[in-house]
This record gives sequence, structure tokens and C-alpha cells, in this order.
Amino acid sequence: MRNRLRTRTATSAVGATLALTALVVPGAQAAASPVPPPPTTVDGYANDSRFVVGTTAPKTVTVTFWATDPFLVKRLGARLFQGTSPADAQRWWHPTKTTCTGSATRKHCTATFVFDPRGRLANVHAGKWGVQVWAAGTEDVQRTTSRFVLKHASKLTINATPEPAKRGRTITVHGGFTRANWDTNTYTGYAGVPVVLSEREPDRPHYARIGTATTDRKGFLKARITAKDDRLFRYSYNSDITTDIAISHGDYVDVRR
Repeated sequence: MRNRLRTRTATSAVGATLALTALVVPGAQAAASPVPPPPTTVDGYANDSRFVVGTTAPKTVTVTFWATDPFLVKRLGARLFQGTSPADAQRWWHPTKTTCTGSATRKHCTATFVFDPRGRLANVHAGKWGVQVWAAGTEDVQRTTSRFVLKHASKLTINATPEPAKRGRTITVHGGFTRANWDTNTYTGYAGVPVVLSEREPDRPHYARIGTATTDRKGFLKARITAKDDRLFRYSYNSDITTDIAISHGDYVDVRR
């Protein structure tokens, strides 16, 4: 009887050991499974959404951007692309200067881009641009972070005649619409665009629209109206994707009986 009891006890102990081993081993395997590293992040923005360039002074675009990585930010940078997305970019523009501060895991940078009408800038560069920032760390990542438009500076002139005008007679409102030509560094006529003609009474603060005139192939304007009372006349253009807003001065016409 004593020997049988001992045998059962030993067998029970072995079974308990095997059961414990079966419980411990899967847990040990799970703890040894690799943990995916945290991602590298990058972001940034341009300092404005609209840049207007004339014929002489360069325009500077400043891009502020930053990147983080739990282990190491190896490299990062920014560049500009012309078009709706990097995939169909018509042109790329690279910074003239980039400065960075921060630590090995987080960097904060500023990139400077210069559009110089007396340098590389040409008429084909007018329109939509985007900012792409990138970083290399645990992962290689890139993002389109902001967009802006690059526009030609523009000018409108006006001259209403005759001065003075007789009531009931015709007033002819001449004008000229020019914009910065980056290929020639001069202001040249903007052809085939509608320009708004407005008027106001001398003692009133606001202009009221009275019609439109379309520029000819050289950018000249002409509209005719009937003289009624003293008025100030003005031409204005509300801009488009390549050309900035333009407003002429108010030209006063004295109307007499």
C-alpha cells in the first residue's frame, strides 16, 4: 500500500510540471515578439498663400518645417513643386538656404526659396505651387503640406475725356492694363481680359459697377458712357490664377450743362 501511494504522488508531480511548462512557454514566445518601431513624422508650411512678383525685386518664400523620430532623424528637407501634386509636377524649385535646430530625434528647420525676375524666374512659373517636405528616420516619409500661388504684378491706368464734359454728351474712358513680364523684365499689355468700370459721386465713398471693357491685344481699354453729373471713374481687375489684382486711380470728370 505504501509503494502504490508513492507512485501516484510522483506521477501527479510530473503532470503538474508538464502543465506548468505548457502554460509558461507560449507566454515567453509572446514576450519575444518584435515590437514595430514608432513612425517618423514630418510637417511644415509656407509663410503665405500668395506671392506677387514685379520686374525687379525678388520675392522670398519661407518654408518652416520639422521632423520627429523616436530614434534618429537622419535627414530632412523641403522643396517646391509647380502643379497640383508632386506626381504631375511641371517644375521643381530648391531652396537657396536651409537652417535647422533641435536634437537628434526632433529637428526644426527653415528653408528659403527666392523667385528672382532677373534670375531664373520666367512667365511659365506663374500659377499654382505646392510645398513638399520629407524626412529620413526609422521610415522615409514625405508630405505635401501647403499650397500657394505665384502671380504677376499688374497695373491699371485710366483717362476719361473730355474734361470738362457737357451733360448728355459722350465720355470716353480710356485705360491700359499691363503686367510684369518675367521674360523681358518689363510691363507688357495683358490682352483679352474683362475689366470692370465703376463710378462714384464726388461726395460718396464707394464705387458702383456700371459695366465692363475687354482689353485689346496690347492691353488697351475703351468704354463710352453718357455724361450726366460730376463723376469719378475707375477701372479694376479682380485677379486670376496668374495675375494679381489691379485698381486704377479715380479719374474725375466735371460735367456741365
